[in-house]
Amino acid sequence: MTDPEIHTWWPKLSADAKDTLDALGGDIIPDVVREEVERITGSRMSRDEHLTVQDRDFIRTQREAVD
Repeated sequence: MTDPEIHTWWPKLSADAKDTLDALGGDIIPDVVREEVERITGSRMSRDEHLTVQDRDFIRTQREAVD
């Protein structure tokens, strides 16, 4: 099983789910967020999915204020 890449679903994720992931750290992605990603992508995510370092970097760059 290959989990969908973050850049394919992050822009469509709800603000609450984005906030949850932004504060997540290294914990397992919560079911409610994982289910939202699955609805967006039509793909299943593993139940023990974690954000990678690259995923956290991507989130940080997406959440930075634009000059």
